[in-house]
Amino acid sequence: MRVDEVETLATRIGRTHLRQRLGLEGDHEVFVLHRPGAHFFYPENWYSVHGFIRHCLRLSGL
Repeated sequence: MRVDEVETLATRIGRTHLRQRLGLEGDHEVFVLHRPGAHFFYPENWYSVHGFIRHCLRLSGL
């Protein structure tokens, strides 16, 4: 996030709320992206979801 974006958000919602929100998002990102063995179940980690869905639809005959 760029400095000017952070300043704009800070003026809109307040520094305290912004700091809390960015902390929560950072914690969630670490949980989702760096959790061993659970990468398949998070859509954030699927690089080709549309290909997977297309393949499943073709297999089912739709």
